[in-house]
Amino acid sequence: MRNICVKREETFVKEKDLLQQEIARREEDIKKLNLSLQIETQEEHIIILKKKTKLLQNRVNTLNETVEVLRRKSAVTLGVRGEPSHQLKQLIEKEAQLEQEYDETQKDLNNHDKLLSGHQVNMTDSPTTRGLSTLSTDKFENEEVTVRKHSK
Repeated sequence: MRNICVKREETFVKEKDLLQQEIARREEDIKKLNLSLQIETQEEHIIILKKKTKLLQNRVNTLNETVEVLRRKSAVTLGVRGEPSHQLKQLIEKEAQLEQEYDETQKDLNNHDKLLSGHQVNMTDSPTTRGLSTLSTDKFENEEVTVRKHSK
């Protein structure tokens, strides 16, 4: 009976070692899978930031063109360079705001690029991450249409 118990104990110890090795291997697989998912998520955020950057740059360019057109029209109409019109002031303020948004988006994009290239992926729930998930390109396109209407 004692020999049977000893053999069973040896068998259990071997099985336990095999199970621990299997657990360690699966934990490593899970870590690799999590890293892969985090990298994919970061790449998706970079794509969103690049699209936002492009939209903001287009809006800034449109506003710059509108401001120039209004300045030229203002100079011809008044005959002298005086105070800008109320509409021109609003467009200039909007331009400054869009340039600030563009700079912030560019910084976010650069930060994400650095994180991704350095494999220092950190999936915290930051305000940037939450904001990107609700990004709507329709809003930018609608504001651009509004700006064009005002420029006409």
